[in-house]
Amino acid sequence: MGGWASAQPTVAGEKRFVPYLADASLIEDSDERDAVERAAAAARTAPRYDDAAATATEAAAHEVSDDVGADDDADVSEPRAPRAEGPAVVSWTKAVILAAAVVVIGAFAWYAAERFAGPKHAEIKFSVVAWLVGMGTASAMVVRGRHGAAAKIVAAMAAVLAIVMGKALILCYPQIAAELTASVEPGQLARAFARLAIKPMDSVFAAVAVMGSVARFILAGRDS
Repeated sequence: MGGWASAQPTVAGEKRFVPYLADASLIEDSDERDAVERAAAAARTAPRYDDAAATATEAAAHEVSDDVGADDDADVSEPRAPRAEGPAVVSWTKAVILAAAVVVIGAFAWYAAERFAGPKHAEIKFSVVAWLVGMGTASAMVVRGRHGAAAKIVAAMAAVLAIVMGKALILCYPQIAAELTASVEPGQLARAFARLAIKPMDSVFAAVAVMGSVARFILAGRDS
């Protein structure tokens, strides 16, 4: 046999053995010579494997893989920062302080409306004061970024508390009502205060204060 096999790389990178012959005319058998010539021609025309391009491609693939692996390792190794609770507590504290200031101001405004504005058009005056107090307590929450349900409830309760404190000022200054000094028991004092201070119209004023608070939150929602 005048031919032998040599390794030729293919496109997929796998090597296969094809017959190779320097001079096919040395083969005496014509059938075998034709077969060897066809195999050699096929090997010469087959696409060659580009070693340089394959090396560059593999290097790039390894580089990308290493980068992805490094990013994954960094994500796993880096501890997540704990959720900061301090700013929320500080915000709530400031909001409550502002609301308390509005309650005090509202109580004195209610007292002034009773003592200095006179009984004429009392319903209108107290309704205006109640509305402004409700908007003030809600504004104390809004300016500190408190817009949730808890903030709305706190603002409404603070507005009603301002009205109650205003009525307490009316009963205690300049002279304490005699019925409040008749007993020192808390239960009797509460009942006497409710009988003297709370009137049927006060429920309307409380509702107006709550409505003012709700209106302020609605306006803040539209602005944002």
